[in-house]
Amino acid sequence: MGICLAILIAYNSVYYMYDMKGLQAGTVFHDAAIKCRTYLKWTTVPETASTKVSGMEKSIFWSCLKTECEIMSQVDIPLSNISELDYLGNFPSPPDPTAANAQPEDRSIVKQEEEGWYFYLGEVAMRWVENRIFHGMYSTSPSPLFM
Repeated sequence: MGICLAILIAYNSVYYMYDMKGLQAGTVFHDAAIKCRTYLKWTTVPETASTKVSGMEKSIFWSCLKTECEIMSQVDIPLSNISELDYLGNFPSPPDPTAANAQPEDRSIVKQEEEGWYFYLGEVAMRWVENRIFHGMYSTSPSPLFM
């Protein structure tokens, strides 16, 4: 199952958020973040993780980290400690550049995917900056991912 299980659970949480069930969404997303952290912790070596982790794995890592921070501000749930994976600190990879050579009817889909990725990257970067500010102001011990 691996990372696919974390992705499916994260999608389930998105449904709960859409259905305005914040506590259930927080609980389910917490589970997804724990599964993602566990998978990445046991399948990657910190020294080579930044080059060996796939785009999908980085995306679910950043999605779990970003969403966990957002849900934590609204619902009191325990941390999954996904931020302890500080060796995944680089941002997710952009979409495949070879998709730009797609057929004319597929170019609009490729353009939408690219725009969606930049929106996602903007949200991840904003969350990263907000967390750095928050940890800088309120934390007594620095977190490696945010410093």
